[in-house]
Amino acid sequence: MPYRKIEFWVITAVFVLIIFNFVQEAAHVLSQFPSYAIPQDSYLFPDSFQDKGLHFDFLQHHTYPLLSYYLTVYLSFLLINFYVYPKLYLKKDYTLVVLLGLLLYFGVVISFSVTDTWYKAYMQAGFGYFFMRNLVLGILLFSGYTLYIFLKETAWRAYRSQHAAAYTLTPKIKRETQVLSGIWLGILLLLMLSYEKALIAFWTTMVPYAYFLYVLQRYWLLPEYDKNNQQFWPYFSKLLSYSLLLFIPFMLMWGSLLNSYEPGMFLVFWIGQLLVIGTLSGLVYRSDRKRTGEIVTLKQELGQTTADLQFLRSQINPHFLFNALNTLYGTALQENSERTAQGIQMLGDMMRFMIHENNQHKILLAREIEYMRNYITLQSLRTSASPDIIIQTKIEDVLADKFISPMLLIPFVENAFKHGISLKHKSWIRVTLHYEADQLYFDVYNSTHKKPEKDPEKDKSGVGLENVRQRLALLYPAKHELVIRETPDEFFVHLTLQL
Repeated sequence: MPYRKIEFWVITAVFVLIIFNFVQEAAHVLSQFPSYAIPQDSYLFPDSFQDKGLHFDFLQHHTYPLLSYYLTVYLSFLLINFYVYPKLYLKKDYTLVVLLGLLLYFGVVISFSVTDTWYKAYMQAGFGYFFMRNLVLGILLFSGYTLYIFLKETAWRAYRSQHAAAYTLTPKIKRETQVLSGIWLGILLLLMLSYEKALIAFWTTMVPYAYFLYVLQRYWLLPEYDKNNQQFWPYFSKLLSYSLLLFIPFMLMWGSLLNSYEPGMFLVFWIGQLLVIGTLSGLVYRSDRKRTGEIVTLKQELGQTTADLQFLRSQINPHFLFNALNTLYGTALQENSERTAQGIQMLGDMMRFMIHENNQHKILLAREIEYMRNYITLQSLRTSASPDIIIQTKIEDVLADKFISPMLLIPFVENAFKHGISLKHKSWIRVTLHYEADQLYFDVYNSTHKKPEKDPEKDKSGVGLENVRQRLALLYPAKHELVIRETPDEFFVHLTLQL
């Protein structure tokens, strides 16, 4: 998994910093005492050696043993975390896990015991004494490894289950990390020139911890908190547990750099970081969320305005108007008045609808259905003389006062008449509309015909279909289902709309 690489390099960087600190400390002592033989009146001479009247060598009794401790912990952790657990345990090779685990355990105990004979030489005890004590220390150390792996994997699985697509760091976090890492490293180099050990230790440990805590809070815990309907206690328990788990390695590194472990000081810094960084990340997250919400709203409004404008333009359809006028002209030649008057009345109603009601945000569903019926009836006048053209409708009346965005259904019917009717081939159109329990079910079937190669609209999908898709996405998000299918012989549209 990608985070294992990050984990490896973070741990390695921490180890390298500790080694660098020991080398710097040894060089500083060498400048004062070239032979590393520390006189008893020096502040560097430990009281434990002084009380016993023993010789103290800074390299043999301090630097080398501490390097051995940290190297043992570093190597054993790498083997457990990156080999034994993922390579053996997850593959259920339990026999090899037990054997290799015991080998590592006794290797750590032996390494610690040999090192103790030098680092704790003032105790004047043999290898066997330290070996028995380190058996317990080894159990505690490996228990810590197990706890770390358990918490880490639990946190990763929880994160992955909620962000299935987020297996890598987002570009925003990457940019932040790159910029802040450069600033952090530059200041660290300047501090190393000053030899201010306490300040270097703080900058090396607490500043990276503060940033990791900020990322944890802003990009994971707070979004999860909002997603879970702002349930406080699950969020608070995760914040405490994960921040403490994150604090432990930085605390250990800080203590090693200062050669001092004061639980009270660590507790104060942990709580202080939690309060300050928690508050800061919360403010940044809320501000960023508010700004993102404003951008989304502006995009929706802009998209709505653009869609409405394009839709109004698409409705000014000379093709339909000329066909309607030609139909009325032919009808007037065939008979005296009735059908012509009816056609003119329907056309007038449709024009009034487009001019007046089409500009409203929502209209009665009954008015939308009336307009669609007028359109179908008017178009049927043009095709009634052809027996090969079949137009079937089953449009139910909706008596309930339900509202719909205007001109949302008619584009599908327009598309059917424009592309489904041929005066030379057998054609059909079937339109059904049913309303039940706040759900509108709308289906349009029409025949399809191969268009001439020189037809300018040969590759076009129809009047306003893409525009309708956009309007549905903006006006009825998660409240509609639009299915469009096309076969060599038929074009089918199904729309389910929650009103």
